Amino acid sequence: MLVTLNLGLSILLFIPRAAKLKTAELIVSPERVVRERLSSDPPCSSMIVFDLEGELFFGAAPELDHTLDELRRRAIQQGTRFIVLRLKRMRNPDVVCLERIEHFLKDAEKNGITVLLAGVRLDFLQAITRLRFQEWYTPNQIFPEEGEDDDSDSATLKAVRYAYQLLGEDNKCDHCRQSEPTENREVNLYYLV
Repeated sequence: MLVTLNLGLSILLFIPRAAKLKTAELIVSPERVVRERLSSDPPCSSMIVFDLEGELFFGAAPELDHTLDELRRRAIQQGTRFIVLRLKRMRNPDVVCLERIEHFLKDAEKNGITVLLAGVRLDFLQAITRLRFQEWYTPNQIFPEEGEDDDSDSATLKAVRYAYQLLGEDNKCDHCRQSEPTENREVNLYYLV
């Protein structure tokens, strides 16, 4: 009886701590560096780059819902066309959270918002493949995390470049114009998170 009580108490104390998601908005600075957005940085109306970190299990579902709803609301309100979700530090996806992500992706698409998944870990990729996301979600919108020994750019940089490529000449964002490469600036993006 005491063991069962201790086990139950441990679970009740563990779930709220494990369910916490860390979130951070990232931005492409005028120096072409992808870094955490400071309060003094102007917002980008063409693209939201957002980092999620934590355990993707049922206990995190309410907080995940809230975060994704806020992103969707903000993107619709601003007329943002692209959201880059950095998922590199999202671990242990379960079907509850994957369902929430599925609803978010489908709703974003209905609202004309393209969501790019960056830094997708192998376990997340395998889970969405088993759930047949590829039947409705375009595979070129998934940027898997590269190995540590890989000298290529991060998945996040690839996703941001892809969004800029798709925006092309239609990009009217003042913030993006400050970050556009000129003849005197490097064309490359750098990552500083």
